[in-house]
Amino acid sequence: MNHVKGFKAKSKAKKGPVVVQPEKPAGMPVLPKNGLTLFIEETRKSGGPADLRAINQLWVQKGAEGQKEFTERAEELKKKYESDMIQFQRTAEGKRYIRLKAAADRKLRLINAKKRFLGDANAPKEPKRPASAYFLFLSEKSSSISAANRGDKAKELTAVWSSMSPEEKKVFEDKAKELKDKYDEEMKAYKSNPNYKKYEKTIDVVTGKRAREIARAKAKRAAMEKARARVKAARPTPGASASGAAASAPAAKGGSDSDEMGSDSSSSSKSSKSSSSSDSD
Repeated sequence: MNHVKGFKAKSKAKKGPVVVQPEKPAGMPVLPKNGLTLFIEETRKSGGPADLRAINQLWVQKGAEGQKEFTERAEELKKKYESDMIQFQRTAEGKRYIRLKAAADRKLRLINAKKRFLGDANAPKEPKRPASAYFLFLSEKSSSISAANRGDKAKELTAVWSSMSPEEKKVFEDKAKELKDKYDEEMKAYKSNPNYKKYEKTIDVVTGKRAREIARAKAKRAAMEKARARVKAARPTPGASASGAAASAPAAKGGSDSDEMGSDSSSSSKSSKSSSSSDSD
């Protein structure tokens, strides 16, 4: 490429990830205009000034009483919009759009958060994940395979890896472990950086992770309190236990008297029977 002397070719700016917003459905209600916007449109249609500052002055001169006509009309349009929006959100088309829009908005917020906290030149750079033992093998042995076709070359390399003994593979596995240990240490330092912690906090808010953790903690506490209440309700109170013992005492006594009476009655019966037998003799 030829360059004009004294000028440098502009380098292409590195573009970040693009978030595609879902297309608004044709049946989606449109947000209505406010009172001032309605006044601007009407003023221009009626041949009034086109300049916004001049129209704004007319709006101020009208005062609250003069503006009431437009603000009330805007309020009616807003109520209709809200009603229509509720109906739209109940449709399959509306539900799909809301779901896609929410996902796109979350993705955009995460991208902006990463750019804000980690996109600066002084911000910490995320360590690059190391290659596995197999990919280290591919990197080292790829040049030794003569197959011209990429697919054939991949098949041949896979066959060589499969035929290797555990001892031969261990050379690559040890190297991969060494790289992984180094990566873990770098990742630990990266995540302890204040900028990353701010980014992580934003992620928790955007994805709802923090809210879910709070909800789970609350549910766990509620379950524990409920279990404690059940145990406490099932446990007898000291007063109730004493009254129960007192109530059982007379019953035991009564049972004893009854047994004694029964014993005397039986003895009398036996004596009577014996006497009767003696008389007959």
